Amino acid sequence: MGAAAFIMAEFLGVPYIKIATTAIVPALVYYFAVGTMVHLEALKNNLVGLPRHLLPNIRAILNGLVNYKPFQINNISTHLRVQIILHLTKFSD
Repeated sequence: MGAAAFIMAEFLGVPYIKIATTAIVPALVYYFAVGTMVHLEALKNNLVGLPRHLLPNIRAILNGLVNYKPFQINNISTHLRVQIILHLTKFSD
């Protein structure tokens, strides 16, 4: 929604943050509906989840994700971009 929201903000003359906060409720309804439909399809097709003892350990997954290089690069670059934007906006006034 990012680019569309910026275009909407420009055309309507409304701050971007107002459009983004207004879009939270429809987004939550959408994801709830998708989750519900997946659940209902699983019930209809008699699908069941994995037993708990076969599920992967969440800590192992998160530890692996933290050590995943593209994840680290994305976090660092996002942090740097935010710092640059904050620095530039500090001196723009």
